Amino acid sequence: MGSCQSKKSATAAEPKRRNRDDEFNESLHGHSRTQRQKLAWHRENVLVTDVYDVLEIVGQGSMGEVTIVQRKIDHRSISEAKLKDLAERSLREADGSAAAALEAVKNAPLTNLTKRKRRYACKTVNTIRMRDNEMIEFINEIDILRDLDHPNIVQLFEVYKVKRKMWIITELCSGGDLTSRMEGMTEADVVIILEQILRAISYMHKRNVCHRDIKLENIMYENPDVTSPIKLIDFGLSNKFTKGEKMLKACGTVYTAAPELLLGTGYTEQTDIWSIGIVAWVMLSQAYPFMKALEEMNDEAKKEQLANAQYTFGKEWEDRKISKYGREFVANCLKKHPGARWFASEALEYVEDQWIPHLESLAPSLLDVENSCVSNNNSDSLDGSGQGGMETESGGSCNGDSADKTPSPKLCNPLERSVASTKKRTKMSSDVLEGLQNFADHSEIKKTILMTMAYTMDKSSLNELRDLFTVLDSKGTGTITLVDLKNALGKMHSDKHMDDKTIEKLFQGIDVDRSGQIHYNEFIAAVVESQGLITMEHLAVAFDRLDSSGKGYISKDDLRNMLGVDCDENMVNKMMDEADMKKNGQIDYDEFLRLMFEDITKGVDAVGRPDIGSNAVMTEKLGVIGPSRQVSFEELNKEEMEKPHIQNGDQ
Repeated sequence: MGSCQSKKSATAAEPKRRNRDDEFNESLHGHSRTQRQKLAWHRENVLVTDVYDVLEIVGQGSMGEVTIVQRKIDHRSISEAKLKDLAERSLREADGSAAAALEAVKNAPLTNLTKRKRRYACKTVNTIRMRDNEMIEFINEIDILRDLDHPNIVQLFEVYKVKRKMWIITELCSGGDLTSRMEGMTEADVVIILEQILRAISYMHKRNVCHRDIKLENIMYENPDVTSPIKLIDFGLSNKFTKGEKMLKACGTVYTAAPELLLGTGYTEQTDIWSIGIVAWVMLSQAYPFMKALEEMNDEAKKEQLANAQYTFGKEWEDRKISKYGREFVANCLKKHPGARWFASEALEYVEDQWIPHLESLAPSLLDVENSCVSNNNSDSLDGSGQGGMETESGGSCNGDSADKTPSPKLCNPLERSVASTKKRTKMSSDVLEGLQNFADHSEIKKTILMTMAYTMDKSSLNELRDLFTVLDSKGTGTITLVDLKNALGKMHSDKHMDDKTIEKLFQGIDVDRSGQIHYNEFIAAVVESQGLITMEHLAVAFDRLDSSGKGYISKDDLRNMLGVDCDENMVNKMMDEADMKKNGQIDYDEFLRLMFEDITKGVDAVGRPDIGSNAVMTEKLGVIGPSRQVSFEELNKEEMEKPHIQNGDQ
């Protein structure tokens, strides 16, 4: 992590801040956020060790540590048992093929689903050791991560607080940082990494977020695979900025720090562009243009070179045969005056429209690779270790830090992962369109459940959906606009023409937070049904998230809390009325399942089958749910229900 230092002149210019308790209470209970921004779970007075097992400590500092954790409770086993119970009681009025399917579910053995529990990164902070401004910066990191929703930005899941200790749970990037794969890195590898970084930074800057500590160590590979996407991590120094105003605190890391930070004249979001230029330089040349370590700050000659942005493309650039496009990219990022540097969107446009096409024209001679990426389909291993980059049963490291666990980027043609190449092989299919239409027509309660499920599920295996989202985001903004959706639908070969008014209605139905854009999580939520991604595990985790205090049921207060600024009392009442089949003012787990399982016999074949776990790309599927008509569940908890029979087709 980099560091922040307040200069005297900077402190005087900054407005007075509220204390840490004010800031945390606003972060926890503030109602100014949209439903999408409220998806990360804040839990007070709950120890993270009551929920998670600590598997490995991967970093320690004066204020806390970073660990790898996994959940103690196996939601999959609980959910599977619930499904079996539901199937047994539904058997009383089923016949034919439905009865046979339900009988198979009821009699299926509980599977050993504990082998592949999902793992997370946990950042622990002892806030008692923090000054108020440091605590507020930590809360600021949480709030920024709440708002960011992008395939190339690490995702926040949960925040815990007990007295003066806090924990944040994020997705685990298990492929190591950029430094772990520097050896043998080609210009083509570099440009694909930069394309992803710039898409993330362009999205952030449009949302007025400056990272302020972009460096090799804060850019992670999502997994150990050679085709792994990258993720931007560590938002501890990030800041929300106002256009036209300078930030004052000197933040970051020595080797990626911009001249304006050294000079103390204040800076804008363009400091991120300088840092990207340094990262590109190091990846391309395996050398550092200015300083590398903190002690070099005592070298006046190097400080002067940095202050004046004076650098030379050395012999290593010639030896490595770096193209003029690579040099031009770096030169336009490393301008002394921030206003002369490219904006993130301009840098991205150059990468996609000029640099990548140039390398593609040279690809046959430039890359010593096959036409397509290597895939070890005959083995569980992608890296020769026999472990495929996954953790060992004994809880070994999954960080991809050791050389024998880090695959060489030269194993495949990286240019195949460019957005341009992805566009050639990725089109919106009719089933995806049907999924979008179904989601748009869903009730608010079902949209809320699907949004929660999409947020909490492991997206690392959703390669095709991530690619489709990236392709639909034609301008690299990090979201899908109405124009993007119209263009995509216009390219589809379909006999069902959709006029502009119909497309606008579809767009509004998917845009849950009414921002005028479809964010990544909204898109995933809209297609999970049609893609068969609803599993019992995902349902259990979503139920736990909605039941925020662990009561065993979802209340109106839970719904109000989840909806945030989108909350409307009429909407809350309508959501409760639809799901509360027992009419007791609560949504218990049985009612929750019945709302989602519109047909209990849909997709239950996978339950208990031992081959699912070894062949499925994602976690074991415990009953894929597809859209269908609703069936009667009168017998379910009949003794507790005093209400009319639910007829087929009722919503």
